[in-house]
Amino acid sequence: QNRKLVSYSEQIEAQPGTEVKSFVWFKDSLSPANGSLHFKPETEVYVSPGGSDKNDGTIENPVATLAEAQKRIRDKKKSGGTNPFGYTVYLRGGNYYSDTGLKLTKDDSGTASSPVVYTAYGSEKAVINGGKTIPYSAFKKVTDTAVLDRLADQSARDKLYTVDLKDFGITDLGIQKWFGSTSYPSAYVSAGLVERITINSPEVFIGGTPMTLARYPNSGTMTVQSVIDGGYDDDYKGEQTLGAPFTIKVDDNRIKKWANIPSGKALLWGQWKFAWAEQTVPLGSVDTDNMTVTSTLGSYYSVLSGQPFYIYNLLEEIDMPGEYYIDFDTKVMYIYLSGNLNGQPINISLMSDALLRMENASYIQFKGIDFTMSRYSAVRISGGHDNLITDSEISYTCDTAVDISGTRNGIMDSYIHDVDSGIAIYGGTNKTLTAGQCYAENNEITRFGRTEAAYSSGISFGGVGNIARHNEIHNAPHMAVGLSGLNNIFEYNEIYDVLHEGDDAGAIYGQGSIFIRGNKIRYNYLHDISSASSSYIFGVYLDNSIQENFVEGNVFANLYGDPVFVNGGRYNEVRNNIMINCDYAFKIRNFDISDSFETQLEGAPYATTSQVWIDAFPGLQQYITLSMELKGKPYDNVFADNLAYTTALYNTPEYVEKCEVETKGNIRAGANPGFVDLNNGNYNLKPSSYVYTENPDFKPVPFDKMGRNK
Repeated sequence: QNRKLVSYSEQIEAQPGTEVKSFVWFKDSLSPANGSLHFKPETEVYVSPGGSDKNDGTIENPVATLAEAQKRIRDKKKSGGTNPFGYTVYLRGGNYYSDTGLKLTKDDSGTASSPVVYTAYGSEKAVINGGKTIPYSAFKKVTDTAVLDRLADQSARDKLYTVDLKDFGITDLGIQKWFGSTSYPSAYVSAGLVERITINSPEVFIGGTPMTLARYPNSGTMTVQSVIDGGYDDDYKGEQTLGAPFTIKVDDNRIKKWANIPSGKALLWGQWKFAWAEQTVPLGSVDTDNMTVTSTLGSYYSVLSGQPFYIYNLLEEIDMPGEYYIDFDTKVMYIYLSGNLNGQPINISLMSDALLRMENASYIQFKGIDFTMSRYSAVRISGGHDNLITDSEISYTCDTAVDISGTRNGIMDSYIHDVDSGIAIYGGTNKTLTAGQCYAENNEITRFGRTEAAYSSGISFGGVGNIARHNEIHNAPHMAVGLSGLNNIFEYNEIYDVLHEGDDAGAIYGQGSIFIRGNKIRYNYLHDISSASSSYIFGVYLDNSIQENFVEGNVFANLYGDPVFVNGGRYNEVRNNIMINCDYAFKIRNFDISDSFETQLEGAPYATTSQVWIDAFPGLQQYITLSMELKGKPYDNVFADNLAYTTALYNTPEYVEKCEVETKGNIRAGANPGFVDLNNGNYNLKPSSYVYTENPDFKPVPFDKMGRNK
């Protein structure tokens, strides 16, 4: 303890002109960690849900809101100048409800030696919450027989409760958003057939857990028995009317309960033709004689028999605890309640912006503070530099949970779950190839793809020179990583249990842009990945002719698909990887989008004239000299020095040869090549492994370093 005091004393003395007023050494039970060091109260503000914004902000008399704490820190900075130890906002335990969010700007910035820190106090749990609490006593049992008679399951009659949201000042609910990544196709939006909704509708939570918007079936799906009229199909436009509705036959008597639902009110979600094109369309009508359902708007890719779908957003299907329906016209909510919930709060999420925004701010940290129940994002950091989110739990958002750009901004040591996308990193500048150095490190990201399953990723990259390392990404219906941008690094991460509903999909997936180059996917562990509906899935999927990316030193195990697929691109290198119990180690195929590449080049002339780009991407400079015919050929790729065990090397060896893939040094092991403990998943190679003598260029793969540092 004394050494710490001396250390701080020396640090202050090393800064001429700094006046040391006082130190206070706390050992009482209220300190964040018994025996921790507190500095002069002029640098601190305390916040508590039970406080008052008229208080002085001390630990004894905290303020009530983060907005007031923000104002107090600004005032302290103005009156006290730069403090050598920074400024701290301590959040006492509890929920900090917000329907407007906290926005920090340049005026809220700290400095390298004097950061501004928002932190939970000690081990207390502080939560920034976008869900407004509605007391249990406000819910009244429904007695209107006209409403009760609508229920498909009449056993729910005495469990149906209602509340008028207007009584709690809730009048703006936005518009009901449709689930599914293809629900708002650009062609439909441009034609005025749909209005693109970007902010999710309010959700209902009990005890912090989201309830189910009334649907049938309660879990799982129904099946399209046959297609009477497939409606519009963008793959085969012909003479069809854009958005023409479909009619399907359904072998489920439950549809008879929906005959009187007004057209356009209830919603049909389905993977109508492709698993990667999930889409919601409104219900038009039900023909109970012929057992058919007709939409009001066509699925973008038409419909196939055997495809899964369900119906949602209809009061008629409230039949289990917590299931609810909100009438957006009357602002009345209906919900199935049983018992008194044992004191668990009922919340409705109203926050339609990020719970926290930092715009052009710098040297601000949020430590140990949780974020939940946003209809949009939890955290958005744009511009500025050296901001950090750490030790946080982030849950139940309906867009990208954490969106980061700027320079050296990042998130680490956090738990992100039950969101749509997890973390997006977009720092850096394309034109100059200036690295953003934004980062995601040592986070656990799970149960993402909550309302849009397809293409919602745990981590997505863009920009230039950003990094994600030592993250654990798992349990999701579709891809784990969206690969984009330039010179980004994805290393030492662990990915498993993703692509549950994948078809033509990759755990790490990038596609179709000239600005996806120079990315390094190295030293990652991808394992135990399979799809319920397809074996056409991949570990790393370089789709639509992306070029000059590097896959090195990864371990792929128990992947019920292929570890690496190059779909049309050139100059990609796949080296020194280990593939265990997969289908085929490497797949390559022709995919010609050369015309679109030419268009992209026209929009970024610096890509072929800037010396920085010329030096960084020799493949691009070679590519632009090729004929149009050769631009569409997937030549000049490398698949070398890889080890495959219980895995075939190529699904089409003749095509690998035709594409002139460099294939030197690959080993297909017929027996255990010397893993430390194959049966228990230790895929380090023993120093005595014959792989090193058979191929001296094969480098040890750092399996022990892969994954989250727990």
